[in-house]
Order: sequence, then C-alpha cells, then structure tokens
Amino acid sequence: MIQKNTYTFIVATLSLVAIFAISSAPVPMLGLFQQTFHMTGADLAMTAVCYFLGCIPALLFCSRLPNRLGRKPVVALALTIGAISSLAVIFATAPLHIMLARVGQGFACGLASGSAMAWIFDSAPAHNRSISAMLAASGPGIGFLFGALAAAIAYELFAISYQHIFTGLFVGLVTVLVLSLFGKETVTHPSGTLWQTLTPKLEIPQRLKKEYLLAVAAYAGTWGVGGFFQAYSAQIASDALHSANMLTAAFVFLSFIGTNALGSFCIKRLQPKEALNSFIFLFGCCVCLMFFFLHNENFVLFFIFCVFSGISVGASCSAALRIVTQNAQSQERTGLLAAVYLAAYLGPGLPNLIIGQLKLPVTIDGMSWFYGAWAIVFTVIVLIGSRLVLTPAVSHEEHIR
Repeated sequence: MIQKNTYTFIVATLSLVAIFAISSAPVPMLGLFQQTFHMTGADLAMTAVCYFLGCIPALLFCSRLPNRLGRKPVVALALTIGAISSLAVIFATAPLHIMLARVGQGFACGLASGSAMAWIFDSAPAHNRSISAMLAASGPGIGFLFGALAAAIAYELFAISYQHIFTGLFVGLVTVLVLSLFGKETVTHPSGTLWQTLTPKLEIPQRLKKEYLLAVAAYAGTWGVGGFFQAYSAQIASDALHSANMLTAAFVFLSFIGTNALGSFCIKRLQPKEALNSFIFLFGCCVCLMFFFLHNENFVLFFIFCVFSGISVGASCSAALRIVTQNAQSQERTGLLAAVYLAAYLGPGLPNLIIGQLKLPVTIDGMSWFYGAWAIVFTVIVLIGSRLVLTPAVSHEEHIR
C-alpha cells in the first residue's frame, strides 16, 4: 500500500502539472481564437498580459495563505479556479471572455506557485530532497508541454472542437482536485490571522535576500523570453512558417517552453552555482542564435536552438531555485517562492502590456531584436550577480553539503 507521504508528494506534483497544463492549452489555439472572435494583434498581446495579471495578485495577496490555511486547501482552490477558467473558454463568445479565462488561469498558476510547490518540498522523500527542487522547477514546464500538445493533437488529428477539448481538461482538473483532498496536510501550526495573511507583503528572509535577487534575475531573464512564445507562437507559425496548422504553433511553443523540464534533470549532479553559471551563459548564446536563424529563415537551426534555449531555461531556474531554497525553513518557503515568481511573472508581462496598450505593430523581426537584447542583459546580470553573491565560502559549504 502506498505511504501517505508518497501519495501526497505524487498528488502535489500532479496538481502543479495539471494547473499549468490548463494555462498552456489555449496558446496553440490563439490563431483559431483570433479568427473565431476577430481578435487583433493587440488582443493577442493582451491575452498574455491577462495571464500575468492573474498571477500577480495571487502571488502578492495570497502567498502566505498556505501557511495559514494549509497547503491542501489552497491547492484545491487553485484547481477549482483552473476548472472554472476552462468553462469560460467553453462558453466564450467574445475576446473578453478569452481574456477573462486567461486571468483565471494566471490566478490559479500564481496560487500553485506558492502552495503546490511548497507541498512538494514538504512531502518530498527524506532521503532525496533534491528531487523536490527538480520537480518544483520542472513541473510548470511539464504542464506546459502536456497542455499545449494535447490540445493541438486533439484539434488537428482528431478534429475535436476546442469546446470539447476544454471539457476534457475540466474533467481532468476536477479529478485531480478530488485526489488532492486525500493528501496529507503538511502545515501543523498555522501562523498569523487571515487578515494579516492577505495583507500584501513579500516575505524574504534577510539572510537570503542576495540569493533571492539572483533568482529573480535568472527567472525574469529566462521567463521574459518565454513570454514571447506565450503570445506569438501562433503568429510565428503563420507569418514565418506560413502555416495555419495548430500543431505547428504548438511545436513552436513547445520547442522552447516544453523543453524547460529537461533542463532540471541536466543539473542533478552539478553544484547549484556551477549549474547556474553554465546554463545561463548557454541560454544567452542560444537565444541570440535562435533569433538570428529565425530572421534568416533557417527554420531547422531555429528549432534546434529553441530546444537548447528551453533546456537552458529549465536548468538555470532549477539551479536558482536550489540556491534560494536550500537554506530556507518550511514556513519561509511559500512566501519566498511567491516572491520569486512574482518578479518572474513581471518579466514577460511588462513588454506585452506595453505592446497591447500602445497598440504597437507587432512584427516577428522587431520582437526578435527586443527579446534578444533582453536575454543578453539578464545573462550578464546573472553572471555578475553569481560572482558577487555566491562567494567561495558559500560555494565551499554547498560542496560539503
């Protein structure tokens, strides 16, 4: 019979994957939604903004809820909101409904970033704690991979309507919700009143502030480029690849986002600082080459460097997460994780907000220059920050551990 802790660990991981899967399912369908609901390029940019606008209040106001109410109730709430957002897509009749669904999906992902990830850390096997950071960092990528690919395959290969696809996703989320109710609650001593818990506050332990800023730079830089694929995968498929096929849009999206999960497994035997420095440098180089080959219409090399860029994103974020959480106590994890992801979501959210509000003309070449520069700037920041923050003494202690 499966042990309670093991069951909880599996359910927590499954919940994290499921919530991020529902958030990625609409991405390859944005081209279809654009035709069905007569959406403009600015509307497409706003779908990405709405997703991030949903994430931010969840992280800002609800980051400490798992410490007060427990991990399990907040994970259940995130799954419920994710299920409701799928209903919004099913019954959508206008662009606003798609945007509202994206807000709900973002809010669910924001809740999961603190609660489900902390639940994974709390219930991880005692003899293999490193697996918790690996799964917490790769869980969103696995969810992105499954959600986008399943939606595209169902529509293109089996001619299933998007309404029926999201009905299936709704049933899947409800199933995971029921399973989560039988998991073990890992918070035994709730802290603070409910009002204090909902008061916006970033809880960053003073001793971990430098590591936190380093993690923020790594996440904002890498996820910022991910925001490009969140909003424009369908446009890359149509404008650059001259394909209206949803699988093509999904392949563009997943070649970068879906490969994030692989990066977490690449650094299992590396020290966090070594892994972060190596893979953030690889990220900067690969992103520049990726956009170079996209501009020159060499799509084979474009996809190859998309894959390497995506792997380096997962590895960099997993290493940064290990650095910032390895010395954090249990009650500090939810606030710390929420603070990291709050800053991370602002990375891709701000550029798309500017584009959507100013209704700027969106060209693939123009976006490539912008996001290429973004990757270079943050790569340099992380490399310098790693050298300043992670001193030889700290690295030696990590080696001893």
